[in-house]
Amino acid sequence: MRERARELEADGGVPHFPSCHYSLNPHIYSFDITGSHYRVACYFVDYNTKERRQEVTAWLGDSTELRPCEEVKTRVILEGRAFRDGLWVIWDVHGEKKFNLGLSSLMGHHNWILSALLIDCSPNPTLEFTLSPNIITIDYKSRGNWKERYGKCGGILFGKVDTWVPSICDGSHLKSFECHNLYNPFMKVEKYDWSHEITHDRKALQMYVEWSNIKG
Repeated sequence: MRERARELEADGGVPHFPSCHYSLNPHIYSFDITGSHYRVACYFVDYNTKERRQEVTAWLGDSTELRPCEEVKTRVILEGRAFRDGLWVIWDVHGEKKFNLGLSSLMGHHNWILSALLIDCSPNPTLEFTLSPNIITIDYKSRGNWKERYGKCGGILFGKVDTWVPSICDGSHLKSFECHNLYNPFMKVEKYDWSHEITHDRKALQMYVEWSNIKG
C-alpha cells in the first residue's frame, strides 16, 4: 500500500481510499467536540449503488437516549446523482453540548453510510447558542478532496480502521465519539472499505497518510 500511495503522489495526485460506516438500522453518533463555536463537515457518498436514500439529522444535546423535539433538529435527505458522486453537508454549530448526528435509511434494503466528519473554526464566533445547528451549504463540488478545504481542527475518516485527523489550529477539536444502534443497543455499527486498492477516484476520500503507519 505504501508503494501505491507513493506512486500516486509522484504523479501529482493525492491517494484516495473509499471507506465508510454503515447499517440498515438507524443510529445516533454523539461527538464530544471542544469549544462552543465551530463548523462540522460530513461526507456522504453512495459509492457502489444508484439507489440509496437516507435521512441525516443534527442537533446538540448531552444525551442520545431521547430523541430531540422536531424544533431542535436540522434534517437533510440524501439521494440521486449528487449522493452517488459524493457530497459534504456543512453545519455551523453554536453551543457547548455534544454534536449528535442521526442516520437512517429510507430504503429498506439499502444501508445508510457515513464516510467522514471534519471540524473547522466557525466564522461566526459571537452568535447565540442554539440546539439546532444551521446547515450552511451542501458542497457538491469537492467530492473526496477534503484537504485544504475541511478539517483544520481535525476530525475522523470512517472505515474498517477509523483514521483520526489531527488538528492544526487552536480551535475546536474532536475528543471522542459514541455510536448508538437505536434498534439493538448491543449491535455495533458495520465498518467497510469499498475497495482494497488506493485509487485516483475523486469520490473516494483523500487519505490522511502517515507513512510510518502504512504497511506494505
